[in-house]
Amino acid sequence: MVLFAEDFGKAFIFKNLRPKIKGFFMKAGYDDVPYEMFGLLFYLSLAITYFVYILVLYPKILAAAPSSSVTLVIITFISWVIVQAVVLFLIIMYVYFSINMKIYKRTRDIEAILPEHQTLKADYHSRRHYGLR
Repeated sequence: MVLFAEDFGKAFIFKNLRPKIKGFFMKAGYDDVPYEMFGLLFYLSLAITYFVYILVLYPKILAAAPSSSVTLVIITFISWVIVQAVVLFLIIMYVYFSINMKIYKRTRDIEAILPEHQTLKADYHSRRHYGLR
């Protein structure tokens, strides 16, 4: 377990959304919700936010030269929250679309063998109905 990644993953998913998310992941072939993955993605979002803030935003904030340290703290807080929200949104969309693609692929594979399965099942039941084995 990496730095309570599973605990962070569970903490950021509301209890009323957990059954829906579990159903979504079950459609994709997962037996359980990978809460540890969500925690690790949160850590990744923090790292990305940190680097974006330090390398891009902080020099621009200092160049604007806020008049007081309180203003600097407020601008820093607001910019950190916005960057974090954007990064989390992008990560969530990536996970959502990749899981959706996995669900689509599984559905396509099942539909490809479904006619054969139904034929075999119908044949089995007709033989059983007529006493043939």
